[in-house]
Amino acid sequence: MAKLFPFKGVRYNIDKVGNLSKVITPPYDVISDEAQQRYYEKSPYNIIRLILNKDLPGDSDDNNRYTRARDFFNEWQNDRVLLRDSEDSIYLYEQEFVHKGEKKVRSGIIVLLELSDFAAQEIFPHERTFDKPKIDRFKLMETCETNFSPVFGLYYDNQKEPKQLLSSAKKVENKIIEVTDEFNIAHRVWQVKEKSRIGKITEDIKNKQIFIADGHHRYEAALNFRNHMRKQRPDKYTGAEPYNYVMIYLANLDNEGITILPTYRLIRTLSDEDLQRIIPKIEESFDIRVSENKEEMLSELEKYKDTNRYIFGMYYHNPDTKRGEFHILNLKDAKNLKKVIDKTKPDEYNKLNITVLHRLVIDTILSSNGKVRDYHGNIVYVKSEEEAINLVDQEKCKVAFFLNPTKIDELKSIALAGGLMPQKSTYFYPKLETGLVINKL
Repeated sequence: MAKLFPFKGVRYNIDKVGNLSKVITPPYDVISDEAQQRYYEKSPYNIIRLILNKDLPGDSDDNNRYTRARDFFNEWQNDRVLLRDSEDSIYLYEQEFVHKGEKKVRSGIIVLLELSDFAAQEIFPHERTFDKPKIDRFKLMETCETNFSPVFGLYYDNQKEPKQLLSSAKKVENKIIEVTDEFNIAHRVWQVKEKSRIGKITEDIKNKQIFIADGHHRYEAALNFRNHMRKQRPDKYTGAEPYNYVMIYLANLDNEGITILPTYRLIRTLSDEDLQRIIPKIEESFDIRVSENKEEMLSELEKYKDTNRYIFGMYYHNPDTKRGEFHILNLKDAKNLKKVIDKTKPDEYNKLNITVLHRLVIDTILSSNGKVRDYHGNIVYVKSEEEAINLVDQEKCKVAFFLNPTKIDELKSIALAGGLMPQKSTYFYPKLETGLVINKL
C-alpha cells in the first residue's frame, strides 16, 4: 500500500525572480547542451544551476557541478530567492496543453511518497534504467539533500470521486502558481493546507498500485540514497527520516489528459551498400510500400494505432535515386512474431509494437554489420517527426523508423507482469516542469 504525506514545499519568491517562466525548466534528462546554455542565460536564478550545473575545467571532488548546485541552493535560500512553506501541504498541479489541435488538461497532486523497493509490489517500474544517470542523480541528492524534480507516477481509479475531490479543492484553495512555459504549456498549482482535505485526497490514492511513468532514474537514485543513509546511521534509524520519502506527482490513468507519444528510432552508422543489403531482409517479414509523403505515412500509422496491427514507417535516402523516400512496413503474417519471442520476458512484452520493431527490423540492421552492433552508439531517439527527417536529410543518420505510441493498458500489463519495456518506450506529454515545487530533505 502506497503511503502518501504532505510536506513543506520550497518555492521561488516571485518578488525576487520576477517572471517565473524565466527560472523553470523541463526535467534534466530532456535538456540538450544548447538548451542548458539558453536556460543559464534566461536568469541568474534559473533552476538549471541546481538540476544540471555545468562541468568546468579543473573540477575536483571538492568543487564540481554538484557542489556548485548545493552552494547556489543554499545561497538562494539565504537570500530569500527560495522560500519554504510554513505548513505541511499537498500541491494540486494542472497542465493545459494542445495536442494535435485538441486542448487537454492533465491534473494530479504533488506529495511525498514513502520509498518502497520494487519487490514489495507497491510501486511498479516499466522501463529499464542505466547506471550512469542513476549515479548522477544520486550524487546530486547526496550533495544537496533535496528532490528538485518530482517523479511522475500513475494510479488507476475509474470512479469519479478522485476527480471531484481535486475539482472541489481547486475551487476553495489558493492558486499559488500560474505560468506559461516556452512551449506554450500552462502550469497551475494550488496549495492544499487543510488537514481534512489532504486526508480525503490522499486516502483514496494510497490503496492504489502506482506505476512510474517518468523519472525511473530519480526514483531508483532516491532508493539508493535511502539505503546509503541507513548504513551511515544503523543504530539511529527510525524509518521516519526525510530520506525515506521522495517527491512524486500522481495522476489518474483515467485522466483524459494522459497522453503518450512515441519515440522514433534512427540508425546512425550505415553505408548505402548496407542499406541495399538490409531491405530484402526486412521484406522477409514485412510488406514494404512507398508512401507519397510524410503525411500519408503518418496517417497510415494513425489509422491502426488502436488495433493489434504491426505497422511502421521508414524514411531513408534511396541509394539509386538519391532522394528521400517514405515507406510503410506492414507485418505479412502473425507467424513472423515467433521470431521475436523471448521466453524470459512476459507475453505482454513480446507483443509490444516496439519489441516487434526492434527484433524484426532494427536488430536485423544492427546485426548486418559488425560496426553497428552497439545500441548506445548507433541508435538515436527523437520525439519529433521533423527532427527525425532532418537528421536523415543532413546525413547525420541513415534511416529513421516511426511507430505508434505505447498504449496505457500495455504499460500497466507489462508493469504488473514484472516486465520492463525497452529503453525510451514511452514519452508522457507534456513533461512535468521543474522548479514549481521543491522538496528539501
